[in-house]
Amino acid sequence: MNILFFLEPSIELGNPEFRYATLRSAIVPQVAALHKVGVRTHTVTSTVIAERAMNDGHLGALQSVSTLDPLNWTEGENTLERSLRHQAKIFNKGEIERLSTLVKADLPSDFSPDIVIVWEAAVSWLSHAFPNARVIYQMPGFFSRAPFPQLIAFDSGLLAQTANIQDLTLSHKDATSIQDLRMYERRFLSSVSPIHETLLALKERFKKIILLPLQIDGYFMIDSILERRSQFDVLTEILKRTPKHHAIIVTNYRSPQTNSQVLTEHNVKYLRSRFPNFCYFEKLDKIPSVSQFIVPEADGVITVSSSLGYQAAFWQKPLITFGKSHISAFSSAQEWEDFSVQVDGGYSIDRDALIASLIKTRHLPAKLLSEDGERYATWLRQTILAPEGVFPAWTTDQESIGDLLKSMRQEPELLKQLGYFNRTREESSMYHCRELSQQIHRYPIISFDIFDTLLYRPFKSPSEMFDFITEKVRQLCNMPSLNFKEARRSAERNAFEKAIENGFGETTIDDIYIEFSGQQNISLETAKKVQELEMQVEMDILYPRSSGFKAFNEARSLGKRVILISDMYLPKDFLETILKKNGFTGYEHFYLSSEVKLKKHNGKLFDFVIEDLGVDPTTILHIGDNLAADVIKAKERGIKPFHLVKASEVFSTTDAYNLPWLRDEDRHSLDWKMILAVAGNRFHDNPYLPQRRGTLFSGDAWRLGYYGQGPLLLAYTKWLIEQSIRDGVKRLYFLSRDGLIMKESYDRLAKNYDKAPSSHYLLCSRRAVNLAKIKDAHGVMDLLHVDYARTTIQHLLSSRFGVYVASIPTETLKKHNFSLDSIVTQRHIELLKPLLLDLLPLILEAAKIERDNYLEYLESTGLLNEDQASVVDIGYAGTMQESLFLLNEKRKLFGGYYLMTFRQAIKRVDNYGMSIKGFLGNFVDRHDTHNPFCNHIPLYETLFSSEDTSFIRMDRDWKGRLSPVFMDRMEGEAKREQIVHRIHRGSLAFIDDISQIFGRHFRQLDIEPNKSMRILATFFTQPHPVDARIFSGIVFEDAYGGAGLKTILPENDNLESNCVWKKGAEVIKAAMPTAQQANAQTAKTDKSANQVVFEPPYAQVFDKIEHRIIRWVVRKTSNDKKFRKFEHTPVKFFADSKTKHVRLLGKIYMSRS
Repeated sequence: MNILFFLEPSIELGNPEFRYATLRSAIVPQVAALHKVGVRTHTVTSTVIAERAMNDGHLGALQSVSTLDPLNWTEGENTLERSLRHQAKIFNKGEIERLSTLVKADLPSDFSPDIVIVWEAAVSWLSHAFPNARVIYQMPGFFSRAPFPQLIAFDSGLLAQTANIQDLTLSHKDATSIQDLRMYERRFLSSVSPIHETLLALKERFKKIILLPLQIDGYFMIDSILERRSQFDVLTEILKRTPKHHAIIVTNYRSPQTNSQVLTEHNVKYLRSRFPNFCYFEKLDKIPSVSQFIVPEADGVITVSSSLGYQAAFWQKPLITFGKSHISAFSSAQEWEDFSVQVDGGYSIDRDALIASLIKTRHLPAKLLSEDGERYATWLRQTILAPEGVFPAWTTDQESIGDLLKSMRQEPELLKQLGYFNRTREESSMYHCRELSQQIHRYPIISFDIFDTLLYRPFKSPSEMFDFITEKVRQLCNMPSLNFKEARRSAERNAFEKAIENGFGETTIDDIYIEFSGQQNISLETAKKVQELEMQVEMDILYPRSSGFKAFNEARSLGKRVILISDMYLPKDFLETILKKNGFTGYEHFYLSSEVKLKKHNGKLFDFVIEDLGVDPTTILHIGDNLAADVIKAKERGIKPFHLVKASEVFSTTDAYNLPWLRDEDRHSLDWKMILAVAGNRFHDNPYLPQRRGTLFSGDAWRLGYYGQGPLLLAYTKWLIEQSIRDGVKRLYFLSRDGLIMKESYDRLAKNYDKAPSSHYLLCSRRAVNLAKIKDAHGVMDLLHVDYARTTIQHLLSSRFGVYVASIPTETLKKHNFSLDSIVTQRHIELLKPLLLDLLPLILEAAKIERDNYLEYLESTGLLNEDQASVVDIGYAGTMQESLFLLNEKRKLFGGYYLMTFRQAIKRVDNYGMSIKGFLGNFVDRHDTHNPFCNHIPLYETLFSSEDTSFIRMDRDWKGRLSPVFMDRMEGEAKREQIVHRIHRGSLAFIDDISQIFGRHFRQLDIEPNKSMRILATFFTQPHPVDARIFSGIVFEDAYGGAGLKTILPENDNLESNCVWKKGAEVIKAAMPTAQQANAQTAKTDKSANQVVFEPPYAQVFDKIEHRIIRWVVRKTSNDKKFRKFEHTPVKFFADSKTKHVRLLGKIYMSRS
């Protein structure tokens, strides 16, 4: 097989060596690999690049080369103009023959290519020059930059001439592996992202973030798509069309060869003054591949032809592209309006089948091309035989595409590019321990424990996993009453004792289940199935501890020797698979007790490690969570220990845990313990981060979302999915605006269910449906009697009846002694009736227009289709459900799912036979003071409210297209939007954590409704002033009722004013003098603002007395060894106690610490 590699000889972008990096990094490795397996190659390039290759020692690897002079090649024509012409297949007379002659002139006389491989150049004429050869174009592939594997794309044409993607069936193996890779990359990129704070600040300012990565200016691959428009023109066009609450974050193209020149100082200054949502950060230009950190966090991506469009597809983001290119197949929208809907709706768009098909057939790993010449050559031979535009798969049926890509990742390269350690070592956050980072810098060998240090389980104690799988174990063993936890523990004890008797210091899981088989009198085959179940669950639910993950990456980025040391009965290869799955690769040694038969707990495993490494123990830093094994035993041997305290131990001592949960923790279900474990692991990942005492959320709206709203949203969504599946519902329609956060939660969790109904966001409001359903005077009078507050005639007529100023006859108003500015209330209803009857034709005309438009919109959503559909909302009486039913002439019945339903909903059931179901309660008396939800309805509504303003109606734009009209944004609502945005970020982070950690096991969780709202109920009834201030200054819109804005909680300087949350105002007022005193005292003793304590002065006195009493009791009832344990690690002392009363004392002792 003969292969001709062609590298465009022109001088491009004013740089004669523009193509040299491609020759060195892409072509030379391919040629070298092909030569090794007997493939003959020849390379055509420019004289300039050939000379550079010779100077750098690469020419020898190419062996057969011919060169072309750049100026003679182009005959002085502008390279860009020439490339654009050639891409459009426009050639001068005789030009193809001339170019063919030049290329062939210096080819070896006996060389006739079977394939011509071209790197990203407009050279369609090569098909005429070599009619018997297959011409293939190469360019950077689906992934090309670290940490992703480097892929190289193969195609039969460029841009509009690109081949169609072959339609391969997505196998379950590929689907699973791509999803695993996505989770793996998200976790890694999030842990090392240098722009986390920048994105966080943007998310506080804007509702959505859209990425626009700029590309190379004056390059034919861009200009031929844009049809000679500049990228600056495209950027301004995009900014003009983008809503102001959508940030357009623009990144520069940077490479060693060229930089984008769009964002000059003057252009940036202009764009910032003209467009408040233009977001460009000069500091991001210095970060390698910065856009890769933005795509996973963005809500949408806009591109011309950047490979970041591929990444948008990988991250399942909305994508819109310009023109026709190799990226176009992955666009999720062709029209700007559709793209905006997808961005606003937070759409997750699955293109995994397309991704797998493309990569498996046309995007080959650079590593394969350079290291496996035989496989590469075989694929090229198969390509020659395939029809034009069709490429064979380079993978086998046994290989999953996600696993292949994961094995070729370039993680160390990215860490090196970022200068990861130098950037992060002073960072102290929930996910990064500064104290640990500083220690890593000092030692050449860094040792990590695994469980609770690098990997978490979603359990407070490891043995809870045995409870988690008990039911399945009972089925496997056919033992309905088996206490598996006790049986499993007993088997482990016996297996360990036998190992000791045989001279070994550790047992194995195989030995444990041999014991289990004998003790339970079951077959070894059955015991093996139970063992496999346990190991599979371990594989499924173990997930990285962020502070450990960051420390691990820091050590690697510094070039430290990284080793792992673990006491564990599981086999080494199994644990290595789990570690790899969770991103832990690149360690030098893994010392496992079950393999070397020695344990850390007696120190002998450390002795083995020191001897095996042959190093001074003082050169080792060991990081672990267990005080006895990881700290004391390591220190006894001269190893420097770092105690990365177990997060669950820290969480159980905080008021955030004790206030809502301590009173009945012994009665918590396992499911709820697991949910709390996930929250504790998140909040106390860095155990040395100070926490505010007495608070649930430390005054942070994100924590309120994660720990407060998150569990309620999780429980409601799980119930909704499972109930709708049982009811046979095919489609769910989430009603704006409260339904938006519900839909975002639903879309995240529904992936765990095969038969979950499809989800849709439905624009709906009281204003829209109430007017649309009016058909006569009775309807007008009914609408007049719907409650409204003090307002003007003008506002009442426009907001409620759709009659606007220009349509209102002045003489009609005068006839009834009204003007547009007349103030009216409910007391004026009788006076308003005659006026409305005179305006009846106008009102009915407005109602008909709105009704026709809205029904057309409803038809377009599929709501009125024949199959079963239901609406979803916060509650309460089913009025929207009823209105949608009455509005459609088909009289189609819809089901309704609500957070809670009130008594008034019964008549909808009775009158129309509607299905109405509530999660927290059905047909509840809203004045029932025993129900925590009913006591604080406005506060719950605030949490579920959207950042959008109210939907008014569907109207038609200048092209006759349906377009939604929304209420103008009220200035006073800005604070609510900002806080709700942050709360929702937190609650969705909780949903993501639960969904990703439990995966397919999520379905077996049973989440009790009342428990899911206990944290919020505690907050609303017993708020700490620091937490209460989260709601300070929040107002909500009630424009439909004419009230304008209602205040949830006033600002601190206006606490005497009327508000909804009186308890919140009360505690803030009560704490204000104490807070000032506490601040003054704290300033003297501790400059950390996180240590401020809002409590009466006498509380500290009682704390000291309680401490002394408990310490005295422990001293009197414990031996010296146990008392030393109490003195050094009280958390461990109380946690290890087998006595319930001692553990209770521990709760009191630690809660006062």
